[in-house]
Amino acid sequence: QTCTISVYAPYFFILFALGFYAQNLSAQLSYTPFPEGEAVWHVAYWEDECPIPFPCRFDQYAYKGDTMVNNLTYHRLYYTYQVFGEVTQGGYKGLIRQDTAQKKVYYFPSNEPGEYLLYDFNLQIGDTLPVTYNHGALDEMVVENIDTLLMNGAYRKSYRLLPPNYNGDTTLLIEGIGATSGLINALGTSNGWERYSLLTCFQADGETIYSPYDIGLCTILGIADQNNTIQVSLQPNPVRQGSELTLTSDIPTAINAKIFNVFGNLIWESEKDSNEIKWDTRLFNRGIYFVKVFHKEQFIALRK
Repeated sequence: QTCTISVYAPYFFILFALGFYAQNLSAQLSYTPFPEGEAVWHVAYWEDECPIPFPCRFDQYAYKGDTMVNNLTYHRLYYTYQVFGEVTQGGYKGLIRQDTAQKKVYYFPSNEPGEYLLYDFNLQIGDTLPVTYNHGALDEMVVENIDTLLMNGAYRKSYRLLPPNYNGDTTLLIEGIGATSGLINALGTSNGWERYSLLTCFQADGETIYSPYDIGLCTILGIADQNNTIQVSLQPNPVRQGSELTLTSDIPTAINAKIFNVFGNLIWESEKDSNEIKWDTRLFNRGIYFVKVFHKEQFIALRK
């Protein structure tokens, strides 16, 4: 037994040291505030009228200028949304401000007389999440773990919350970004709401900071996509398993398509370019898929 201890003790020490380092790295990190410049949040959204499990709405929230209210500086928050493939300019949503010293973020909705606490990052493991604009008292959530995420070469803290979302995914609060359920979307739905949301991308000052799916979701509601001179149509959408799905363009020049699942894995690619592409959905399992459309090897559109 003495020999066994002497052989494995160094490995035990290394593993223990790595674990100790991982647990203490988050404690040593300084707070990462929300951006003060440009910022864009992209959110996929499921609600009552959606043909579950398909998301029927994509929201995009963005800072557009600043304003002063009661001697406090706020960022103007605007949103664009896409419902069943139709892109609409949503307009003004409200105001966002942060108190960096207190590690808090506030939201002033456009239809409310005052601001609400949106995020409080003064959290420890075991803490009960305080009541905020996106988290009510009836939906109790607890900080299960505090970890670190490496994004664009820099670490920032993330807070894992329990219970999980309605769709079974664990909600994270990420410093400088917000919740993985979306900027102002409800954090949890264990109180019975038949809806949930998912942050698909976050960009700040022109750089993509958070994009776990890496399949074009950072540009789904971009201005270039909305005003693109090449229009594509995906019909029927949503589609029942076993039906034929057709992708067409409004020009004779050929396009090609790639289909990805929600994890960003390439599932199918058209064999040749054409202005009309058909495929049998019996080749796919039920679920959510994204179709990236290309023209002359340039990405032009994303459809779900």
